[in-house]
Amino acid sequence: QAELDQAAHVRQLESVRLQAEMQVQVVRVQGEAAVDAIEAEGWLEAVKATGQKVGVLWVDAWNAVVRPGLATWGVFMLTANEFGWLVQPLSEGTAAVIFAAIGIFVADRSLGKRGK
Repeated sequence: QAELDQAAHVRQLESVRLQAEMQVQVVRVQGEAAVDAIEAEGWLEAVKATGQKVGVLWVDAWNAVVRPGLATWGVFMLTANEFGWLVQPLSEGTAAVIFAAIGIFVADRSLGKRGK
């Protein structure tokens, strides 16, 4: 009986340990999902803010030109990189700026068409 009780106790401890580990995993996944949601909301708000007019003519003109200009430059640089026209491949930082500029430009136009 003592051996059976000991084995049951060991199984119970293992079960408690596994449940604790699984709960930690659940909390970790929930935390990561919350961070992803916050980042997505922040990105959406940043995109929305890029199209707002501030009332200063030259600032509004710059804002209207810089996003399509950066997106156009980015598409050109990506194309040049893909075809090997560049002496050095794009750095990771440059690629990140290009993708952000294209993302903001495309997202702004897409959200604008949907009235958001």
